[in-house]
Amino acid sequence: MDGPGDENHEGIGASLNRTFGHLLDIVRTRTDLFVLELRLEKARQLECILLSIVVGGLILLGVGVVSVAIVMRFWDEAPLTALGILGGFYLLGAVILSFHLRRRLARHQPFRHTLEELKKDKSCLEDPNSEN
Repeated sequence: MDGPGDENHEGIGASLNRTFGHLLDIVRTRTDLFVLELRLEKARQLECILLSIVVGGLILLGVGVVSVAIVMRFWDEAPLTALGILGGFYLLGAVILSFHLRRRLARHQPFRHTLEELKKDKSCLEDPNSEN
């Protein structure tokens, strides 16, 4: 015998099932976004490492050749002064680049989009009437 309480009970169960299904969809979407960003971050880091190695090698070769040419040019007048000036320029360049690298690493935010979406989800859960 079906009574009015049974219909209400089935309605609550169906509503809970839908809500649980929506929560699973949200978790799946956020997980997919995280996995995608993780893959992109991994590829970006690998590319940066490889490019840095190639650029570093080419810079070393170029700087070496230019240094030898400068020292040879001033070999008769003041070879130690030429080496000292070159060394100072190299150290100044290293300091400038190290500050640039530190600033760049400090500004980089991995998984930014995933974190933004999780913040939106949190605000929606805290205030169900918001339209995010």
